[in-house]
Amino acid sequence: MKRVINHAKNPKILFIVALVIALTLLIKFSGISFAKVQPFDIDDKCGQFVNLFSHTIEDEETCDSRCKSLCISKDLDFQNVNFKTVENACNSCTCFCR
Repeated sequence: MKRVINHAKNPKILFIVALVIALTLLIKFSGISFAKVQPFDIDDKCGQFVNLFSHTIEDEETCDSRCKSLCISKDLDFQNVNFKTVENACNSCTCFCR
């Protein structure tokens, strides 16, 4: 005669299943993502005009806006930006998407 094991009565298995389900839901709804962060450099087209430097990315707000648009266009989530102002040269804007 075969002995059938009833897993529903085993408290260890029930605990493990409940723990896996709870962790899965926690990760899904907490916004935690294990996708790799991808950096993108956004070019600041700049040049000298009447002894003044003109920039297409003049400040962090512009860098942030361009980065969010880039992430959306690549179907990625926006993470953050790294903006650096450079005198008499083009500014640096690095975008991070996930």
